[in-house]
Amino acid sequence: MAIHAPRAGTLLAYTLLTDPPVVRASGKDDPEPLRVMLKITAGEGSTTYLQKIEIRYRIGNDEAALSPTEPSTVGMVVERRSPTDLGGTWTRSKRRDGENAVFTFTPETDFDPCELSGSDTVTLALTGLSASETIGTCYVDVTEWTSTTDSGYQPRPVDPLPVDKWPTDFTFHNLRPDHISVERGESVTLRWEASLGPRYWMHWDSDKTSVTGLSTWPSPELTSTTAFMLVAERSVDGGGTPMIYALTTAVTVREPDLKVGNLEVNGIVQVQGARQDLDAPTPAPTDNIRYFQAPTDGTVVGYVQAASGGPAATVAVTVSRTGVNEYTMRFTSDNSVSSRPPTETPINVPVPRGAQLTVRLFGQQGDSSGLTWLPRGVGQLTAITPPAS
Repeated sequence: MAIHAPRAGTLLAYTLLTDPPVVRASGKDDPEPLRVMLKITAGEGSTTYLQKIEIRYRIGNDEAALSPTEPSTVGMVVERRSPTDLGGTWTRSKRRDGENAVFTFTPETDFDPCELSGSDTVTLALTGLSASETIGTCYVDVTEWTSTTDSGYQPRPVDPLPVDKWPTDFTFHNLRPDHISVERGESVTLRWEASLGPRYWMHWDSDKTSVTGLSTWPSPELTSTTAFMLVAERSVDGGGTPMIYALTTAVTVREPDLKVGNLEVNGIVQVQGARQDLDAPTPAPTDNIRYFQAPTDGTVVGYVQAASGGPAATVAVTVSRTGVNEYTMRFTSDNSVSSRPPTETPINVPVPRGAQLTVRLFGQQGDSSGLTWLPRGVGQLTAITPPAS
């Protein structure tokens, strides 16, 4: 789950991600592999000059420790840079400081300082870790050395970023509705897979209800497009802040009720357009990618389903404008356990007006996917030729 750092005294913005998204505590003889990614984006306002970034975590196997992995064996990777030459050649150093592992990333440019502004972003990754053995919440500490001018760099600590370590048998995934689009006044049934132990809450609009012990839930009648969030909550020893993990999905309502506060219209009003079933990619190597152009704001919804007993299948949707990738969303279906009925993973991607979409299916023979375009205005997605490489 992505953890967004509050902007409190830093010039840059930070999001902490982990792979796997749900971090499970390691077993005594069964270490849980872990990768930690720190996404850094330019803050609002003027250009920020970056001297270096420091990441640290507590070493050990207790609740406050992220990992017993010594820094000397941890990989340090600079990835997903936009622009691709951001920071030039980054130097990396790692050391142990008492009970902490400390990693320093320093951008090295030939002449100019490292500047971040606008949509500039870079992701710094720590690889080859294993999670500690004790359930609970630990923290990753980040400090930036930044300035608003090319001098006078100051250390600015980020608020500690929490990482929840769940029990080794914790399972929580695949929240999906039985219909992704319904008529006004209809309801849907939501389903998911979850292990016993935590408390579970379903949130929608300004309401919530307990769904602990359930694996399905019928929604109320829907009158407008509705987002649902299913939250797992587990208490921690000592009565501290409980651990939480959330899954989200959304259901679109055709011809919904209109909910507004103040409305002033001085031009054309556009409403929900007609849905459009898209030509989805297939697992064939020559047919596993599609390109589209969006004439208006909207949402691409659908599913991906891996073949029963086979490897996982993933649909990746990249949204770009003016040749710059704004974000990529990945949706993975894992039906490798053939003794269970295969399930679909829902796809839900917001798309801004004028964006180009690149849709890829990474899978094997027998995997399948489906895509539908739900425009917020008038216009269908147009299939386009691949952009020049």
